Amino acid sequence: MTPRVSVGVPVRNGERFLERQLDSLLAQDFVDFELVISDNASTDGTEEICRRYAAGDARVRYHRTEENHGLAWNHNRTFELAEAPYFKWAAHDDEHEPTYLSRCVQVLDADPSVICCHSASVVIDEDGNVREHWPARERIASPATHVRLNEMLRPHPVGLMYGVMRVDALRRTGLHRPFPDSDHAFLAELALLGRLVEVPEPLFRKRDHADNGPTGRPDSGSKWTYFAGRTAGRRTLPGWPLTSEMVRIIARSDTEGMERALCWRAFAIWMLRKPPRHAVRTLERALAAAGREDAAANVRRPRQLVAVLRAGKSAPTAE
Repeated sequence: MTPRVSVGVPVRNGERFLERQLDSLLAQDFVDFELVISDNASTDGTEEICRRYAAGDARVRYHRTEENHGLAWNHNRTFELAEAPYFKWAAHDDEHEPTYLSRCVQVLDADPSVICCHSASVVIDEDGNVREHWPARERIASPATHVRLNEMLRPHPVGLMYGVMRVDALRRTGLHRPFPDSDHAFLAELALLGRLVEVPEPLFRKRDHADNGPTGRPDSGSKWTYFAGRTAGRRTLPGWPLTSEMVRIIARSDTEGMERALCWRAFAIWMLRKPPRHAVRTLERALAAAGREDAAANVRRPRQLVAVLRAGKSAPTAE
């Protein structure tokens, strides 16, 4: 019988915190789910832990690869292996309160316009002590596409990527891309597809620890290798892959008219507010690649650029 929810756990060398996460998931008061673990060539005790949990609970399915394909591939693999109409990713080092799944499923079942549900969160340390609170956001549930996109382009925690999502909406995204900070592109894509909800109860526990991310993992090499594994290829300008992907996401979205113009405006403000190194050239290339040469020609004139993107056509160039 097909479960209601698939929980994907991508992991590589996660023996230190993996058991705490698996225990928190298997203790959920909503029991109609499968737990899909994808072990990306772990060399520590991860395999033994996973096989033990799979043997002890029929809801756990364990898959392993013998070659490191990177974080992005491993996340996407758990989605490809999933069978339920609802799906969520679960990092091996985080934790969930027992009512997390039931609250998120309740929201999704009640409102078809919501494509992703998460919760308010807390940041915990290595020992589980609470260090920070992330309150639920309301504007991400706005019916206006540009409002949701603007919220996703603000500096904020990316915990929402671990929410419970509709599989039919996820299939319309590019999932995880094999470059650094691609989770920001994924969340922007979700915001363009539908409403996002965070329930006010802090049911998600995000662990912050020394081994988290590429800098804390001696076997991960560069940040690019961490995301793309051995497939990591030639490097590009800093910020270019994310910026280019943001442009493509907005360009191929279903937004129209003023709403589309406001989405471009939100992107322009995001780019100009906190530009990465080589930001001007990066933005010029990204806009040109999306067929917006009119906007690319005004990148060095912020007011004209915003006017072009809002109007959807060229604005007069200041002398």
